[in-house]
Amino acid sequence: MAGADVIAWRLIRSIFRELEEDRSREIHVTDLVYECPRRAYYEKVYGYGVTSLQSAFVLWIGKKLHETGMDGCDHEVAVEGELGGVRVVGSIDELCEGGDLIVDKKTTRRIPRQPHEHHVLQVLIYALLLQKMGRRVPRRGAIVYIDVANAETKSYEFPITATALASVEKEVAPRARELATALATGKPPKPRPGWLCNYCSYVRRCALDGE
Repeated sequence: MAGADVIAWRLIRSIFRELEEDRSREIHVTDLVYECPRRAYYEKVYGYGVTSLQSAFVLWIGKKLHETGMDGCDHEVAVEGELGGVRVVGSIDELCEGGDLIVDKKTTRRIPRQPHEHHVLQVLIYALLLQKMGRRVPRRGAIVYIDVANAETKSYEFPITATALASVEKEVAPRARELATALATGKPPKPRPGWLCNYCSYVRRCALDGE
C-alpha cells in the first residue's frame, strides 16, 4: 500500500472507530422514531449497519455537523424521561429563542419537499421529554436539511401543541416497552415490513431471524 493510501486508511479506521464508540444500550429518542423497532435493536446489538465506505462517510459527516452549534442557541441539550415505564434519553441539537424553538439538523443527499414524518416525530419526542423534566415546552420545532453534496440547505418549521405531544406519547410508549423487552431477553422485536426495509442494512439478518 502506497504511503498516501496508508494515511487515508488511518483516517477511515478512525471514522469507523468513532461510529462504533457511539453505540449504546440506552434507549434513545432516535430509536423510537420508526414504526419498526427491530432496526434499533440490531443497531444496539450488532453496531451500525455500515455496509460501505460511502455510508460510513455519510454517518461521520452527520456526526460532525451535530457537533457544530448554532449561534445564539443552547447546543446538544440533554433530555430524559420515562415513556411507557422505560427510561429514554436524547440530545437536542439546538434549543433556541429562550427555549421556544427546537432545531434538529439533518444531512441528506436530496432535500425533501416537506419534512419527513419521522424527523418531525423526533422533535416532538424531545419536546415531550422536556415537558416531563418540568422544563419549558417549546412552541415550535424546525428541521434543517443540509445537502452535503450540493451545499444546499432548507428549513421547515412547524408548531408544537399539547395535543400533538399527547398523541406522540401514545404512539412511542409501546415502542419503548417493546425495545426494552427485546434488549433484556435477547430476542428481536417483531418486524414491521414497510418502506424502511428498502434502506435498512439489516434486511438479510431480519429475514434469517424471521417473525
